[in-house]
Amino acid sequence: ILRVLWNHWIGDEMTDSEAAEFVDYQKKRLLLSIAPGWVSYLMRSWVRFVKEAQAKWLLKIETLLGESYGKLGKHKTPSEMALLAWAVLDALTFAGGLGVPTLTHHCIAVIANG
Repeated sequence: ILRVLWNHWIGDEMTDSEAAEFVDYQKKRLLLSIAPGWVSYLMRSWVRFVKEAQAKWLLKIETLLGESYGKLGKHKTPSEMALLAWAVLDALTFAGGLGVPTLTHHCIAVIANG
């Protein structure tokens, strides 16, 4: 589902290596998000990895959204584009259940209202 959503929302193909990298990020971020706070101290390498991967994916998503939906980038402030990139990243990271169609509708609404 990751590659389908990526292609649908961002308008770009995700390679096999990118998908593998994202799944690694996804697993670690999910585990860190549900673990008690003290765990992040013990798993500093995971925290560092998640922060670095998160920054990389946010930049990539924001750039690709601007390219795919040119008018979107022209009518949104940098902070609005960053917020949209966060929404897409979170949806891709925690995809499942009713969250996928709900977030899909919200993202499409944002893009359509450009």
